[in-house]
Amino acid sequence: GGLDERAVFEKGPVVLFKWQNRPGWPVEEVTSNVVDVLGYTAREFLDGEVAYSAIVHPDDLGRVASEVAAAASSREASFAHEP
Repeated sequence: GGLDERAVFEKGPVVLFKWQNRPGWPVEEVTSNVVDVLGYTAREFLDGEVAYSAIVHPDDLGRVASEVAAAASSREASFAHEP
């Protein structure tokens, strides 16, 4: 069998998010270890109780919004950043 990349994330301190580029940045996917790292369950993110923007420090919202805008205008399917 091949390497299960998602399992690598779920057992470590890094959380993998997939979220939509629209207001609040609603979450489509998140690794289950999010509860250990951030204190919110995956279900809270997936149900929309907690948006990705809620975990970004207010001082960083502008920077993250700029990164999102730059990624949206590129041909890349995804990008990585520090919330």
